[in-house]
Amino acid sequence: MIGLMANSNLLVTSQCIGASLLASSASPTPNTLRLGLNMNARTAFSLLLTGSLSLAIPSCFSDPFTAAPNTSTGGSTGTMDGGTEDSGITDGGMGDAGSTDGGSGSSTPPTLLKPENGSSLPPARALLAWGPGTPPEGESISSYQLCSTDMGLAFISGSELCPNGKVISANNQYSHDVMAPLDSNRDYHWKVRANFSDDSHSDYSAIYTFSTDDSLVAWWQFNMSAGNGDTITDESGNNNIATVNSSDLENTVGNSQILGKALRFDGNEDYALVSPSTSLDSINNSSFSIEVRASSSGIQTNQSLLTRGDSDESLSNQFYSLGVISGRLVFEHRASGADLDSPQVTADTPIAINSWIHAVAVRDFGNELRLYQAGSLDGTPTADNSDSFSWASHERPLALGAFYWNTNSLDYLSGLVDEAALYNRSLRGYEILNNYCAFEALLANNPLPQRCFE
Repeated sequence: MIGLMANSNLLVTSQCIGASLLASSASPTPNTLRLGLNMNARTAFSLLLTGSLSLAIPSCFSDPFTAAPNTSTGGSTGTMDGGTEDSGITDGGMGDAGSTDGGSGSSTPPTLLKPENGSSLPPARALLAWGPGTPPEGESISSYQLCSTDMGLAFISGSELCPNGKVISANNQYSHDVMAPLDSNRDYHWKVRANFSDDSHSDYSAIYTFSTDDSLVAWWQFNMSAGNGDTITDESGNNNIATVNSSDLENTVGNSQILGKALRFDGNEDYALVSPSTSLDSINNSSFSIEVRASSSGIQTNQSLLTRGDSDESLSNQFYSLGVISGRLVFEHRASGADLDSPQVTADTPIAINSWIHAVAVRDFGNELRLYQAGSLDGTPTADNSDSFSWASHERPLALGAFYWNTNSLDYLSGLVDEAALYNRSLRGYEILNNYCAFEALLANNPLPQRCFE
C-alpha cells in the first residue's frame, strides 16, 4: 500500500490496469469514499476530498509493490476487507488476473458449488467449495486462485480484480476453503480460477453471492485460559459471557480434533453459567436452534450439553435442553404449564464414548423438534405445540455441561465441549450441513464427506 494524505488538495495520478482507489477518513464522515476503478494505462484522474487516501497498487507493478500470495490447503479466509492479510486488490503474483488461460488447448473455469448462489447463512462460517473445471490438453491443475469480498460486486467484477486473493492447493476432485468469521447482515461475493502446470490459468468462474443475517445469539469457542470463576467470551458480539464453575480448559496439544481449545467437564458438579440477557430471552417459545460440538467420556444415564430452565422441585415449568440420555442425543422443550411429558426427539444414532459429535437441535415454532448429527437429520421429528412463555419474570441462567434448575444443578456432563452456539431461528438443513463441513475442513479432516459438495 502507498499512503497519500489529501487535505483539500487536487491529486492527479495515472495507473496501469487493475488499480483500485480506497479513500477514507479516520472516523466515518460524509466525506468518506470507497471507490473501485478500472482504468486503462496512463489514464489520469483527479479527486478533491478531505481524509486519508490509500492507493492499492495492482500486480502489474514489480516488487516491492506486488502483494505476496496467501497459500493455503483449506484454512480460513478471514473477514473480508477489514483485517485480512490479503486485503486490497491482488492476483497473488500469478500474472495478469483473469486473462484467457494462455495454455495449449482450451480450458474451462472451476464450477462453484457451495454455498449456492443467492443462499443465506448464519453469521459464523462458510465452506466455499468448487469443482475443478477442465485444464488444457496435457496439463493439470496446480492450484486455485480464490477471490472474495463483502465490499460489493464492483470490487470483484472484472477479470483483473481479485480482492483478498488467496492461493489454494488443488485436491483430486473438489477443493474448498473456509471463510470465517462472517459478519452479520452482509453480502459476500467470491470467484475462483484454476492455475495450470504450464503456468497458464483459466478464466475466472462466475461470481457467487451469499448473505448473512443476525440470527446468532451466542457463540462460545472456549479459546482462552480458564479455571474456576473464569469467563468464556461470547464471539457473537451479544456479550453472553459464560462463567466457569470448577472446570479445566484443555489445550489442543496432542488432540487434532479440537479447534483451538475445549472445555473439560469431569461429571462432578462442573458447569458454566450464562446470565440472562435480552438476546437470551428472545429464545422462548419461538423458533430457535442449538449447536454443540462435544465428546462424552462418561457412562452416566443423563448428561446435559446445553440447557436453560425455570422450575420448582415438581419440574413443572419451562425449559429447553440438548443432552445425552442412555447414549443417545435427546432434544426436549417444554413451555410453562405444559404436561410433564414434554415434547422431545431422540436420535437414532448412538454416541460412542470419547468420539466427537456435531449436534444441532432445531425447534420450528408451532411445528416440530428436529435433531441433526454430522450435518444430517437423525431421528424422527416430533410435533411441538407447546404454549407460549416468556423469560422476562424468571431471570434464569443458561447452563453448559449441566441441567440447572433455579439454584440446583444435575445431569452433569463428563467430557469435552469444543464449541456451542445458540440461534434465534430454526436453521435450515443446508445451513447445518455448511456448519458441520466448515468445522471438519478447519480440522483438516480430509477428504470431506461427499454431501459437503452436493
